[in-house]
Amino acid sequence: MPEQHGQIFESVLSRCGLTPERIVLELTDDGLADPAPLAAAIAGYKARGYRIAIDNFGRHSNDLDRLAVLGPDIVKLDRCLSGRVQPSSQVARTTAQLIAELHRRGIQVAAQHVETVEHAQQAKALGVDWLQGFLSGVPTPDCKSIARMGQAATSSRTKSDRIPVAA
Repeated sequence: MPEQHGQIFESVLSRCGLTPERIVLELTDDGLADPAPLAAAIAGYKARGYRIAIDNFGRHSNDLDRLAVLGPDIVKLDRCLSGRVQPSSQVARTTAQLIAELHRRGIQVAAQHVETVEHAQQAKALGVDWLQGFLSGVPTPDCKSIARMGQAATSSRTKSDRIPVAA
């Protein structure tokens, strides 16, 4: 990983009054390529204090060994695994076991696309740590802090787009 990798991003954060410890970098892992370059980049960002989330786990890849190589702090389950399954189904039982294994490995789990109270209840029953979706907030049209610096924001969310699951 180049030494200057991420320095521009960190200068933007600094201007916004943010530190790496307050940021979760969300990466999509398609599961197809050699994980070594991605693992090296993740290790570099984690060494700087960033937390790492792997997005859409279960859509393209559900390889636990690959997760061990990548070392994320958070796994965001694809909607096919979280909050949209019948509670008594085999998928729900398997997903609950997957979440328990991720927790055993020290990884937090987020359910995505949580749009209703029912989705939230289903995700909570599976054992997730975080909820993300329209139930907690609707996406905003842009990120004004970054837009003022002359950079286009390709996607943004509200300040409260992830909420912890209460026990």
